[in-house]
Amino acid sequence: MDPNTWLSLIGNLGFPIVVTFYLLTRLEKNFKQIDERGHTLSRTPSFFNLMIKILHPMIDEQ
Repeated sequence: MDPNTWLSLIGNLGFPIVVTFYLLTRLEKNFKQIDERGHTLSRTPSFFNLMIKILHPMIDEQ
């Protein structure tokens, strides 16, 4: 965007709204990456569940 467009937006909407809109559009990519990582983590077994699967046969043998 050119500077005249930014000045027009600030004049019409107000500085805090324009800054918020700018930051949200810039951070949208990061939000998507964080969301994708969250879905990946929710699909992987937790460390505790993994340890139970490994140790369970050892406990049953005793």
